[in-house]
Amino acid sequence: MAEQLTSNTEALRLFFTEDIYLIPNEVATTAAPIVEVVPVSFIFEGENTRNVLILVNDANFPLSTVPGTALLWKIVTAIKLTNKECAVFNYANHPEISFAELAAFFKPQLLLSFGVAPENLGLSTQQAEVLGQQNGVKTIFSATLDVVELDINIKKALWKSLQQLTLS
Repeated sequence: MAEQLTSNTEALRLFFTEDIYLIPNEVATTAAPIVEVVPVSFIFEGENTRNVLILVNDANFPLSTVPGTALLWKIVTAIKLTNKECAVFNYANHPEISFAELAAFFKPQLLLSFGVAPENLGLSTQQAEVLGQQNGVKTIFSATLDVVELDINIKKALWKSLQQLTLS
């Protein structure tokens, strides 16, 4: 039998997305310990009803600082969404997660990324503040919300790309 590559429960949760039940057997065949596998679950804000994934990257705050969070909700409103229609996920809490794993969980049509580069997600390089498409998902990558809030040139470029969006 192959050797188990990892016993990290967070890593195992990425592969075992369904509940696993142990059915007791009358005859014990092994003395190996039983490992509880918990389904994958990401903590995020919103309900993701429109399949819009917004990544933020702030290790010190749930989403961002107060000005950064205010900017985030202004952006969401500007593209005619509500906080319930999107999922806001803080990548700083899971920097090992790939785009494939996020896509499998959130099923995004649109990815807005603030402070997470495409390369961090295992995607191709993409120019910042430019609407692109990767793996069938519309994408815009930008600086962290705090940087965007303070830089008028980034704001203008980001707004230009946001205006090009059409969400179904």
